[in-house]
Amino acid sequence: MREVIMTHNMYWKRILSVIIIGLGLTFVQPATAQTRNRTKVHTVQAKETVYSLARQYGLTEEDIYTLNPSAKGGIKEGQTLLIPAKSVSAATPHAAPPGGEHVIQPQETLFSVSRKYGLSELALLKANPGITAANFPAGYRLHIPRGESAPVATAPSVQTGKAIEVGLMLPLSGNIQRYVEFYEGMLMGLFRLKKKGVSVTLRVYDVSNTSDAEDVVHSGELNDCHLIIGGTSNDQISVIGRYADRRGINYVVPFSSGKIAGKASANLFQINPPQEYIYPYVARAFMQRFADRAVVFVTGRDEPDACASYIMAEMDKAGRTYSKLAADTGQGELVKMLRSDSRIVIMPCVTSESFLNRLLTLADSNGKPERITFFGYPEWQSFGKDKLARMRKYGSTFYSSFFFDPALPESERFLTQYYAWYNHKVSGGFPKYSVLGYDITNYFIGALASYGRSLKNNLPLLPSTGLQTDFRFRELTADNGCINLNIFFVTLRTDGSTERTSVTR
Repeated sequence: MREVIMTHNMYWKRILSVIIIGLGLTFVQPATAQTRNRTKVHTVQAKETVYSLARQYGLTEEDIYTLNPSAKGGIKEGQTLLIPAKSVSAATPHAAPPGGEHVIQPQETLFSVSRKYGLSELALLKANPGITAANFPAGYRLHIPRGESAPVATAPSVQTGKAIEVGLMLPLSGNIQRYVEFYEGMLMGLFRLKKKGVSVTLRVYDVSNTSDAEDVVHSGELNDCHLIIGGTSNDQISVIGRYADRRGINYVVPFSSGKIAGKASANLFQINPPQEYIYPYVARAFMQRFADRAVVFVTGRDEPDACASYIMAEMDKAGRTYSKLAADTGQGELVKMLRSDSRIVIMPCVTSESFLNRLLTLADSNGKPERITFFGYPEWQSFGKDKLARMRKYGSTFYSSFFFDPALPESERFLTQYYAWYNHKVSGGFPKYSVLGYDITNYFIGALASYGRSLKNNLPLLPSTGLQTDFRFRELTADNGCINLNIFFVTLRTDGSTERTSVTR
């Protein structure tokens, strides 16, 4: 059973959907993902009606109302409507057939075909060797296995016996890729929780500005929420945070790295910390990791990066020696160190790829790779494969709050399922917003399922490892919000493997 409820009232006219995830529910394709990949925009012409448009596109009137709830009050010339690529009713899963074949149609995916026949994706893959989510060609004849219907999860009561109420507030109608992908990853996390028996009511609001956020909180529609996720500007976060504080609602800020914890809500959880808050952990772990090496900081023409400056200051306090060389005037001394038998770690004081490239070229010409390593910044993970291979030659390490390793089995499963559901790959760069939505959903809603509203008091008891980040929250002072201060050291090993180690304790 699935239900998508569209609401339209005097307080809030832009709510996208209410998705009920409960007993026996299969995945509900998000309206925003449909908008980007599987819908078209139609501009209403003179004398057109919802009925005539439904006939024109081979849909039912309800299909059009699902994405355009205001159309129930009538449509007018010049109005734009979202038209689904196929009837919503056509996506309803069927009972598993007694076996047979299916010819893949254009736009079909592994996920859509598996759901059409009531199968798990794994069952369909096992029955068709060579087929994958990425290799799913139109015209190919699939074998449909006999009697392997997809399992339907039954949700036990979650403390109160009711669904967990979650509000998501993002600027989704702007079709900004990172926010849409965050939503898509979140829905995958909800599907995973549903299979574990967790029942969730997700209310999704298109919040493009502070006024939109105020409209939502004043409507009272989120008064009974256990969790609110979203807010993309300081003003929005302030509005949502004050509301969450008054109502005792847990509030997750996924994106902002500003100094917001402690200013908006005692129940606020900030995922992306201000960078200066993590430098003490980086410095401590750096001195421990490279205690047996000579440390060399290489500066450019500009002021050293703030993290490098912090590490140097902490080494001064600890009485640890290091060398500080300018890339231009101190190159001869650096070459001398590279050619020596000393074991050294080089930290560029500039984060740019071009500056690192200069140092790698110098090391390639003069160094002994087994005695040299590099340490640096989160930006390094966004460099190209060739640069990463050169860094790997020296077993280089960088720090970051976020790191996603696609080679891990769990990551491979996520990427395969994501492509099967949405028919496009996860975007590059870091952090990966789809994975961020997935991790946040599993962590926080899983916590609510286990401990109810009292998240702050029970967070230390929860498993904290995600696909892209770990959750290690610190409360700055009593009655203030919490900040995720997890830091990874990511080491590109010479054998081709990658090691991700959390250094926050």
